[in-house]
Amino acid sequence: MPDNHCTTCGNLRYSPSFEWNGTEDAQKRGTFAIAPTVVELQHSALQSCGTCDLLVRSIALYQDVSNLATVSQYGSPCRISARSKHGKALCISWAKEGTTGTVSEIELSLNGGGEEIPQDFAIGTVRSIKYSLGCDEVANFVQRSLDACTTKHNDCARKSTGFVPKRLLHVGHNQVTGFSNPYLVEDLNYEVPYVALSYCWGKKDFRRMTKHTLEQDKRGINISILPQTFYDTIFLLRTLGISYVWIDALCIIQSDRKDWEIEGAKMDKVYTHALFVISVTFGDDVYSGFLSHAPALTVSPSSAVQARERMRASQTEHFLFHTLEGRKRSILVREKLQHEAIVSQLLTIMNFDPKMPVFSRAWCLQERLLAARTVHFTPNEMMWECSGATWCECEGSELDTFSQEFQYTGSSSANSNTPLSAYKAVFRGQIMDEWYLANLWQHTVSAYSWRDLTYQSDRLPALSGLAALFQSAKMGIYLAGLWRDNLEYYLHWRSARCDRYVKRTSQPSWSWASTDGPILWEDDCNYLTSRTTILNADIEPKGSIGQTTSGTIILSGQVIKAKVMLEWFDGLRPDESFAALCLEGKEIPFILDVAQFPPNNTERQKPGIIESQLSAGENVTCLRILTRRPQDFPYTLVLRPSPVVPDAYERVGLCDSNILTKFFHTATEETLKLV
Repeated sequence: MPDNHCTTCGNLRYSPSFEWNGTEDAQKRGTFAIAPTVVELQHSALQSCGTCDLLVRSIALYQDVSNLATVSQYGSPCRISARSKHGKALCISWAKEGTTGTVSEIELSLNGGGEEIPQDFAIGTVRSIKYSLGCDEVANFVQRSLDACTTKHNDCARKSTGFVPKRLLHVGHNQVTGFSNPYLVEDLNYEVPYVALSYCWGKKDFRRMTKHTLEQDKRGINISILPQTFYDTIFLLRTLGISYVWIDALCIIQSDRKDWEIEGAKMDKVYTHALFVISVTFGDDVYSGFLSHAPALTVSPSSAVQARERMRASQTEHFLFHTLEGRKRSILVREKLQHEAIVSQLLTIMNFDPKMPVFSRAWCLQERLLAARTVHFTPNEMMWECSGATWCECEGSELDTFSQEFQYTGSSSANSNTPLSAYKAVFRGQIMDEWYLANLWQHTVSAYSWRDLTYQSDRLPALSGLAALFQSAKMGIYLAGLWRDNLEYYLHWRSARCDRYVKRTSQPSWSWASTDGPILWEDDCNYLTSRTTILNADIEPKGSIGQTTSGTIILSGQVIKAKVMLEWFDGLRPDESFAALCLEGKEIPFILDVAQFPPNNTERQKPGIIESQLSAGENVTCLRILTRRPQDFPYTLVLRPSPVVPDAYERVGLCDSNILTKFFHTATEETLKLV
């Protein structure tokens, strides 16, 4: 029986009364949104509204509706949020029972086929995805995406520069009896299209290229001994007709420091010039793979692939639905695919999705940002990401804020929602605002610092590719993770409180890379005023964008002297991340760069720990470097004499307390050397 017009759900039709805020602008965007209570939906369904009945039945697949109807948030009945953009799936969300912040989400879409649906209907059509991913299915998605990108996105195109990596892996020749084994090629003197791989190594041992295998690898590598991710990559590229792939473990000589320094310095070019990058986003090690089955695959899919298949085959249901006009269509209901996770994980801190471990790896951040195009294998589906657009396998993506072409407006602010295309604009030299570039660098480094490294010696090298491209955007001289131009504006980084001890590394103490933990910059540079003068700054080796052995800054500014307190507030301290300055009887907390371990703590005995402990009552020097507008609150470096370099200071912390302001009114000016 056809529906009558429903004031609860609007029959899921676009109209001013059911637009977000009912605004004309919302109608132009084709946005539909309603927020009824469960009781309202149930009552309307009993009054013969088929669309309200559809919503109730859909929710009931995942939630006991009788319980949901009684859940209240902040004293009001729980409401259901239903929203969509024109032509996309209808997303329905509600708070999980007994919670206030955890949300369940499902999506409704039109199943393929059936009678034509009016254009103003709020449920769009998306593609069904198969629970398994064979080589042909993946190749079809990648080829369609690549064709669309190369024909429609001018900004994704790469100019021919003649660059080719020193080594590439040839996937093997197609012979009458099948493909030959892959083999390593070296020093090609002409450009070739190649693909690069981004993945987690994991902790298990696997076949890599070493000095001892180099010559043999040029003759051929038995594909059966390669880990699953390499194996799947080779078969996919064979299907696509692409002959070359760059894989770090097979194209850089492992355990060879000299080769690593040479080839690691080219990382920006390797990923920038790749035709596209394959990111095994859901895999936690090199054995995860990403194909459910491939030609000549003789082993079962990895446990990670099997888990993905189970997720892709998660509970779905089909409902037969009648529109107002009496037309019949099948509605597909499924748990919402987390398309937005691709966006949220770009520059996230702390909240990494455990189902996408690649995003928690430090090396993989620059691999993603440098790539012209990336194919992500997520736990749910394949996703394509490039400067011009982002789309998914089911074609239900709503990543408008991410996929839109980035237009620089002249603002100096950059934030964690900065789209990927903004980086591409920087790399193309389209953004020259020095404060925007400075803020973008700080947000990038902050996000990078929260990611994991197997070897802390990679702290700067794993960022060197991005550093090289920022440098090409006229950022100037690179100094151990900071920039010489406006250097004082980069010195107000601080260690971020976290659930593990932060330790000192061998980098200069004034650099964020001198700690092995996450760091933050509190304020964008354009809100700050310089209160110090940089007289000289240099590092060794000079001009390095990778590992640094030493560095010096000579600067002048106002200083005050203080003593360190390790206990205050009746003998208590918040945690090992804090100490306090004692000035004229006042106790002023400051954030330590590295954790202050108790004297007998076993953390102090671990290899690689550089002793940098402060003592109660120790004299320190406080140097004001910046003030924050409009109140002129100071950012102050806490320094102590270097135990290694005579007449020099090392940084031990940062104080941003406004209590120090009055002390700087009578402070003296000094010239200091920081190491």
